[in-house]
Amino acid sequence: RRQRQMCIRDRPEGAVIVASGGARGVTAATLITLAAQGTYRFALLGRTALAEESAQTQGASDDASLKRALLQEAQARGEAVSPASLGARAKALLAAREVRATVDAITAAGSTAAYIAVSVTDTPALTAALNQVRTRWGRIDAVVHAAGVLADRRIEDKTPEQFERVFSTKVAGLRALLDATAADDLKLLVMFSSVAARYGNTGQVDYAMANEVLNKVAWSYAAQHPNCRVKSLGWGPWKGGMVTPQLEQHFAAMGVSLIPLAVGAQMMLD
Repeated sequence: RRQRQMCIRDRPEGAVIVASGGARGVTAATLITLAAQGTYRFALLGRTALAEESAQTQGASDDASLKRALLQEAQARGEAVSPASLGARAKALLAAREVRATVDAITAAGSTAAYIAVSVTDTPALTAALNQVRTRWGRIDAVVHAAGVLADRRIEDKTPEQFERVFSTKVAGLRALLDATAADDLKLLVMFSSVAARYGNTGQVDYAMANEVLNKVAWSYAAQHPNCRVKSLGWGPWKGGMVTPQLEQHFAAMGVSLIPLAVGAQMMLD
């Protein structure tokens, strides 16, 4: 007899949802939409450190003005900085702003969010982070594994380090998340996979392989945990996130349409 699948809505005080890669990009858009559907508590995991800003950089709204402000600050300190260093600092500040904006948006939608800077592939650090979540909110009800990176290269040009970074973020990250939540009796497990896992994609041998592992783990985990709703979503390219303007032009030339953020978020919710 098939057991009833529990739902994350069944926890009256608000289900606890752990999301890797959930504080920025397309995943953040899906979680903000989900946050408006109930009272949830989100633990957002990401590698972005929440860098503090000065009053001068806070007044800069885009990449160019932020770099100018950072350069002026460095010159005032008598510090010589390279364009690459300025670019990295500006990128870090913009990423931190995006994380804070996601937390604010989830809060405004009626749910609760906390951001934890941790690498999903660092098992000891991840375990410690999730223990903090349980101390604060209790058991974990759901995991959304959406962390991912790209290093697109043809096979003959791809380095082992690039392959490992792409593959391990998905696969080692999922293993670490499942190990760290083994005693939580999850009610929902969602993995952000890719259509590349099914059909392949030029330059993405590592990304395709990693996402197909997610698909296979989904089948296995669902069979072993009948009370958990398990989904591995084979997304196409989104209009945002890891799809840069250059990639968007590439997809347009191929006749591939992009998933708008609002449409993808509703698909995830459905």
